[in-house]
Amino acid sequence: MNIESLFPQSSRTSYKTITYARVQQLVEWATDDGVLTREEDEVIMAAITHSDRPTAEMCRLFRELQEQVWDGELILEGRRHR
Repeated sequence: MNIESLFPQSSRTSYKTITYARVQQLVEWATDDGVLTREEDEVIMAAITHSDRPTAEMCRLFRELQEQVWDGELILEGRRHR
């Protein structure tokens, strides 16, 4: 998965104009199975940092994602929290 594949060329939305709702959707997709892969983590971070207007809300989503890993609610690829 890469960020460009999530937004086809025919789409009017480019990865430069990602919205909060789009980042939230990426986080939901990434956490659906209880495992966060490094690639998913990188795509989410890229979506936030490459956005023309990263917001505090986008950053909060990423912080919550980190906290889920730290609290053992979400498994980071290759590491198991017990």
